[in-house]
Amino acid sequence: MSKHLPDDMPTAAIGEISTLVTSGSTPLGGRKRYGSAGIPFIRSMNVLPGRLELHQDVCIPADVHREMARSRVVPGDVLLNITGEGTLGRAAVVPDTIPEANINQHVCLIRPIVELVDSRYLAYILNSGQCQDQMAQLQAGATRAALNHRLVKSLRVPLPSLAEQRRIMARIEEIVQRVQEANTLQALARDWAANLLPAALRQVFQDRTGWEEWRWATLRETSGTDGLFTDGDWILSKNMSPVGEVRLIQLADIGECQFLDVSAKVITRDTLKKLACTLLAAGDVLVSRMAAPIAKACVLPQLPYESITAVDVTVIRVDPNVAEPRFIMYACNSPVVREQAEALARGSTRSRITRKDLEQIRIPLPPITRQRRIIEYLDTLQSQASQLCRVQEETRGELDALLPAVLEKAYRGEL
Repeated sequence: MSKHLPDDMPTAAIGEISTLVTSGSTPLGGRKRYGSAGIPFIRSMNVLPGRLELHQDVCIPADVHREMARSRVVPGDVLLNITGEGTLGRAAVVPDTIPEANINQHVCLIRPIVELVDSRYLAYILNSGQCQDQMAQLQAGATRAALNHRLVKSLRVPLPSLAEQRRIMARIEEIVQRVQEANTLQALARDWAANLLPAALRQVFQDRTGWEEWRWATLRETSGTDGLFTDGDWILSKNMSPVGEVRLIQLADIGECQFLDVSAKVITRDTLKKLACTLLAAGDVLVSRMAAPIAKACVLPQLPYESITAVDVTVIRVDPNVAEPRFIMYACNSPVVREQAEALARGSTRSRITRKDLEQIRIPLPPITRQRRIIEYLDTLQSQASQLCRVQEETRGELDALLPAVLEKAYRGEL
């Protein structure tokens, strides 16, 4: 521990700065004693780094709470998860908004000596990377991720004066507040980016400026007189192969206006011939007949291998004299098509639309030249929205890394 701290920084073991270190238990009768009213019963899922979240809470009756007096929780107590991969080591302070509660055996209660240590300071320090490393070392060689009371009491933490602890806490909470504000702004930006393309689709296909140039056509008509408008192939698990040469495009690969490319199922060329499957071509419009939202569509890009698709996907090979594939893709993802598809969908558990009904869905169709201008406009918006989402994800990663870095500095007395 000394390698993380200045030589003059005092330290203390948890057992030396607390009046109580204990954990709870499961009430007699187990889950049957849980209810939606009564005394909050805190479990490891409720203890997050620096905060308690009781959105998944359960309660126990007051008489059970009295029976479990040893693990009764009061405001100012520090709760530390002592079991579980991914949950062990998370610490939070019980706020004043929870006047009383109890805990199960996966949560350790630490009641600090208020003259020596600030509860909020202790919780944040326990969440620091250095304390997390200590906990990992203490359980080294154990068959499962867990700490007992003796090990918790042996954890050592830096212990500056109360005034310095409170100064550190004020600085940490100021940074936490700024991070929360930044996360709120990020969420608003993500929502704006997510709604950018849908709003444009609504504008293009419902407002339809220059209406005199548009006409109504069915989806079937967009493939031309002899064009391809068909369902994918019925491929069973037994037809698939771990070393096949032909990719099976599945529902999961079809996003709203984008090919997601997430599945990895394949069949052999022999199976392709045996089942007389329909090979796809770059530029085919793939329309989902089942997965919500129904009729979402994408254009198949150029792939380095042959591919087919599943039976719940309709393939539209657009006639270039009638329409552009990307225009049909955008139309399928617009409210004009989606509302028709939802009205025609059937099924109580898994709603889907038949190919025959899909064929008859009507779309507004402008001349090819106007289609291309619309595609250029919508492609630009989609690119901007995707770029904004990427930037937001990168920024979110930076924000997520900020608090651990602050806690590390706080632990070393450098904040």
